[in-house]
Amino acid sequence: MADSRLPEGCASADSVLDTLRAVAVRNPASFAVVGESGQLTYEELLERSGTLAAELSAIGVGPGDRVVVVQPPTLSMIVSVAAVMAAGAAYVPVDASQPEARIRAIVEDSGAVAVLSDMGEALPYSANSGVPVVSESMAAANRRQPEWKSPEPDGVAYVVYTSGSTGEPKGVLVSHGQLAYSTAVRRSVYPDIDRFLLVSPLAFDSSVAGIWAP
Repeated sequence: MADSRLPEGCASADSVLDTLRAVAVRNPASFAVVGESGQLTYEELLERSGTLAAELSAIGVGPGDRVVVVQPPTLSMIVSVAAVMAAGAAYVPVDASQPEARIRAIVEDSGAVAVLSDMGEALPYSANSGVPVVSESMAAANRRQPEWKSPEPDGVAYVVYTSGSTGEPKGVLVSHGQLAYSTAVRRSVYPDIDRFLLVSPLAFDSSVAGIWAP
């Protein structure tokens, strides 16, 4: 999706998911994510994300759906975000330290069809409400064929909730086109950025800069 409004010298605003796949083809053995528990190459990131996306699709997740992601800052957090997008859905990030009432309220308000988490019994949320909890370990056990859907520019990439400090928390929808555009502009301002120390929680909107720009 070329955009003539981009600053001169700025890369084409393809979806971040398509860009990720293109980078993985060029540099499959390069490290994509490094964390306390290890590291993932681009090839490994695509394999794990695609397998998890197939697991989400198997339970009915598809384009236009919302999937709440409750993950601590681990490799699985990045895998989960990419997987939700690869399944055609939008991810709804939730801070893992938040109480169950807050998580349940976001699940209900967003209309989420699944909760994605690898926290197990430590997850402050119960699936008794009828919204299934999916984990990467489930995907690894089922070993479905990886799948990737290319998003439409107007499709929702993620939904981030406000703090609610001035009233009820509200979900803000960000499209793939908007995410691609902001990422492309960010790279035009900081063209040499190739790594980023991600300290923002996933539920804080600035996390997208650390995830996608490098």
